[in-house]
Amino acid sequence: MVPAASSGERRRQPCGQRPGQHVDPARDRGRRHQRAAGLSARTRLPSLDLSAAERDSLLALPDTQDELILLFTFNEQDLSLIRQRRGDANRLGLTLQLCLLCYPGQGLTVDAQVPPPLLRWVGRQLRIDTDCSAQYAERAQILREHLLELRAYLGLMPFGLTHCCRL
Repeated sequence: MVPAASSGERRRQPCGQRPGQHVDPARDRGRRHQRAAGLSARTRLPSLDLSAAERDSLLALPDTQDELILLFTFNEQDLSLIRQRRGDANRLGLTLQLCLLCYPGQGLTVDAQVPPPLLRWVGRQLRIDTDCSAQYAERAQILREHLLELRAYLGLMPFGLTHCCRL
């Protein structure tokens, strides 16, 4: 409950709210982020309306050997992190998550179908039989734990409204 204003005191209304007007807390939170980023309440954030074909093209994984080598070759620091995992399935799963976080920037999901060329390329680098890849996604908890660990390793954080306002 909010304490009532004394008889001679006028209560300050939140920015952009008229007296007696109800403000949705989620919308008000978005307005605060906009104000903190230097945007007025009337500033419209850019809209990225992509067609399904454009989205698929943007998020498509490479399938040529040259692209795989360019985007998904691991350095010693990456390999050291990968080798800390027990079992081939965990090493392969963590590595696939690392690949997908680096490009196109999304983690591995439980129902994700990893393209065979990527799976073969990763398996060759790690010297792992890729038949164990299905075992990795059996436990969603491992996916989440590895995703959080890789976010910290790569210095990533989830994209939110405050980031959008900074653009």
